Amino acid sequence: MTVSTTTSRVRYEGDGATRVFPIPFKFVDNAHVKVTLRDAASRETPWREGSEYRLSGAGNDSGGSLTVLTEPLDHRPRAGEVLVVALELPFTQDKAFPLGGAFPTTQVEEGLDLAALRDAQLAAFDARAFSVPATDAQVGGLELPIDSLRAGRYLGFDGAGKPALLAGTAEAADLSDKTVLPTGASAARTIADLLGLGALTAANVKLYGAKGDTAELADGTVTDGSAVLSSGSVAFTEADVGKAVWVEAAATAGKAISTIANGPIDAAWQWDSVNDSFADFTAALNSDTAGDVEPFPAVEAVGDAFYIGHIQTFDRVTFDIATSGVGGVVAWEYWDGSAWAALTVTDGTSGFTAAAGNHDLTFTPPGDWATTQLNSAIDGRRLYYIRARLTTVYTTNPVLDQAILGGGRIRITSTLHLIEPLQTVSIKGVIGTAEANGTWQVERIDNDILDLIGPSFQNAYVSGGTIHGRLETTIASVSDGDATLAANAGASVAGTAAFGYGTDDTAAIQAAIDSGKTVVVPDGNYLVSQIIIQTDRQKLLGMGGRLVALPAALHSINGEGLVRIEADFVEVTGLYIDNPTEQNKKGDSWSDTLRHGIEIRGHRSNIHHNTVRRFLDGIAVLFSSGQGTGPEYSGNIITGNIIWENLGAGSGRDQRDGIQGEASGDGIVSWGTATVITNNVVHVKEGQDARVGIHCEGLSGRHDPVDHGTIYPERGCIISNNIVLAYGLDGRNGRWRRGITTEQVADVTITGNVVYGGGWHAIQTSQSAEEIRGNVTINGNVIYWSRPDVDNAGGDWLFGNRDAIAAWHNTSNAALGQGNINIQNNAIEIVGSLNTAIRVSGFRAGGQAENVVVTGNTIRNTRGVLSRCINIVPIQATKMTEAIIAQNTIRGSFSDIGIRVTGSVLSLIIEGNTIESDTKSGSLIQAAGGNGIISNNHLRGGGSDHIQAINMDYAVVNGNIMDTPGSDCFDGFGSDGILTSNVMLSPGALYTRNWTPTATKLDANNIKN
Repeated sequence: MTVSTTTSRVRYEGDGATRVFPIPFKFVDNAHVKVTLRDAASRETPWREGSEYRLSGAGNDSGGSLTVLTEPLDHRPRAGEVLVVALELPFTQDKAFPLGGAFPTTQVEEGLDLAALRDAQLAAFDARAFSVPATDAQVGGLELPIDSLRAGRYLGFDGAGKPALLAGTAEAADLSDKTVLPTGASAARTIADLLGLGALTAANVKLYGAKGDTAELADGTVTDGSAVLSSGSVAFTEADVGKAVWVEAAATAGKAISTIANGPIDAAWQWDSVNDSFADFTAALNSDTAGDVEPFPAVEAVGDAFYIGHIQTFDRVTFDIATSGVGGVVAWEYWDGSAWAALTVTDGTSGFTAAAGNHDLTFTPPGDWATTQLNSAIDGRRLYYIRARLTTVYTTNPVLDQAILGGGRIRITSTLHLIEPLQTVSIKGVIGTAEANGTWQVERIDNDILDLIGPSFQNAYVSGGTIHGRLETTIASVSDGDATLAANAGASVAGTAAFGYGTDDTAAIQAAIDSGKTVVVPDGNYLVSQIIIQTDRQKLLGMGGRLVALPAALHSINGEGLVRIEADFVEVTGLYIDNPTEQNKKGDSWSDTLRHGIEIRGHRSNIHHNTVRRFLDGIAVLFSSGQGTGPEYSGNIITGNIIWENLGAGSGRDQRDGIQGEASGDGIVSWGTATVITNNVVHVKEGQDARVGIHCEGLSGRHDPVDHGTIYPERGCIISNNIVLAYGLDGRNGRWRRGITTEQVADVTITGNVVYGGGWHAIQTSQSAEEIRGNVTINGNVIYWSRPDVDNAGGDWLFGNRDAIAAWHNTSNAALGQGNINIQNNAIEIVGSLNTAIRVSGFRAGGQAENVVVTGNTIRNTRGVLSRCINIVPIQATKMTEAIIAQNTIRGSFSDIGIRVTGSVLSLIIEGNTIESDTKSGSLIQAAGGNGIISNNHLRGGGSDHIQAINMDYAVVNGNIMDTPGSDCFDGFGSDGILTSNVMLSPGALYTRNWTPTATKLDANNIKN
């Protein structure tokens, strides 16, 4: 006999009916067969012959069969059960052979058969077994759990090196419940637990199909007349087809140019040297109205001048003379950076004495021509100026109709051009004005007009021309490493340009968000149009990932955020959110495309440690739509974020209306209360005119409904330990019109912030009369005020004053309760143009500021322009209850008053202040109305009285040191008062003035020197 098969094990699925199961391998003895049943619960039970089954066919080469017994119990395997029949031979040798005689063929063959069967048995076991290295100390105990228990699970080893199932399952999409044993830990923990995810599981956006493959490169070449994009640093492949792409300085067919003209004269001033006054003829000189420009005053004097200014250099001016001057002589001059210098000109006007008509003044722009500012009280721009200075007066004054610049900025008219401020554009096809063709940055004047920054106008415009902005489209096909762009054939501009491209990951990331799990954004640049979070308590974690805004042409999102939160208790942490195509900074409406980096429409969310770059608003807590419908969202915490290169919409103009910056561009804004904004850095992009660095405002018509009720509507705002960057710092920043602002919010704390610059206010709070009054604390802030004197943006706005700290408070409704204003321990350094360092005032007529405390502040004016230092003045003389102005230090120059308190003050204390003025300023302390104490102040210098007490019913002035006033030490008039124990040194005039002896007491303890 032979053993011709290596099979030693057979497995049968039960069905509840089959009784007889073939055994396809030879077994010599029934005892050599092992039978095991596994039930539906994966429990294994050994069977015994005669109890659950009987065998037949022992010794047959072809095997035998197993019959299941059904009496007295039915043991037939049921569905879900498994019956395994296997050899189990003893590892012994039971054959004995005689030393001589006939060869025992049968016994030998039987023994060899058993050996072969044992080998098959061992081979079957080995196929299901672990093996360990020959040098391994582990022997035995390596059996695995059965397959149904192992399925989908993680296999590990216990402390003895034996196999063990680890907690968790092996699904690829969810690893959060997998267990790991950190180094040094005493017990294994789940990944979710280690990441602090609690009961939630994590959704990695790449598991939902996000690619994160967006790239931005600087060497994209587009061939003129085609839409083929090539690059030296990337070879496009078929995998790139369908990806979004944006190319700078390339566009669709372009917007048609209707006209090209010289940039207008930006300023024209008539200066009266006798009265030191300016008259503005800018609009008149640019218009073609006949005879409306008088270069010189009606009553002339030598030294009178006519100034013409432009934003960039120019080389000629064509004057249209209406009335020829007679007898006068002018000298043409330019500003060389330090003085007015002679300008070499060819003067076709002959000093405005030529015949009526057009005449050219031409010159070569001087190499040292510098910008300057004229009439800073009115005009806020620094321009390139030339002037005609009168050296001999006219007997008949000249009159002009108009003037046109030559060689200055080019102005383009293109209806609804859709070009953004400072965007790079390309122009081609202009006939006549060849210098307009090329690639330029633009200044956006309005929806139809642009000025090109850089090129000068030399030739007459004939016709034609298109203006091209940014090309935003998709990749239609790829050939030889180049990409053909969809729907833009024949509409591009030759040259090399920056470009970006990538897969739109919006759907994939939104799917991860919609899972409700904690969403992880790993390394990569993910191109998205908008993602929306609608699950309460959801987390979005940026673990190295960057969300890049899809270009505007490829989505239809308006007035919303790239990341939009529509739930409560949401956390967004560690994301880098970017808007490389800088959509949309024109600021014409609240529906600007992708206005916000992160938008919050929910309560009590935590937004921290994110970087948000190049958005109109970095982080915005908004409100529901519809006035009065609510809710206004509250309780949000915004901390540790970097808002970088924020965009603004202003052009630097003066008007409030027209949305030139006032309604566009906040670093962090909360249109809701109970908000905490701490430890953030906000920055505005160079060249941008933005609104507010950090802004918190209550909305009285949008209070929370009862089910989400804010306990204290319009109350609660903490803004602390932030850095607001604007102006200065070597010109690396644009402008925040206001650094930190709260409006219509009571119980405000603004502490420990550092604010650089600010066009209108560095820190400003306001509460209107209809709102609930409350407390305002502005404490421990550092302000570096660097606003240039040329900046007059917003000059006609309600808050037109330039104040480092401004608190506008209305408390006209006594039923609203008490309000307190505390401005303490702030440090203000002034190197720019400023009206008031600290101002507290009523908000509107009829309002008042009360319970005012201004203490411990330091004001230093080193290189700036400053009018008043501390100004406490209601708009009307309504009563202030208490005001304490104490322990402040004021040093440097100021042109008006050091400390000024006006209005009917019931109780006023001005005490312990140090004021040193190094200019011929006005009074160092001026108090008007009510009763007050002015004591223990140290006053030095100044150009007028040291202390003025005006119309005060009772004034106690004592213990002050008044050193070298420019005029009188003390000027007071009122019904009564006491002047005692003061030290008055070297007055410029009288010791006291307007101090009526019959109504006052002049104490003998005063020291006069």
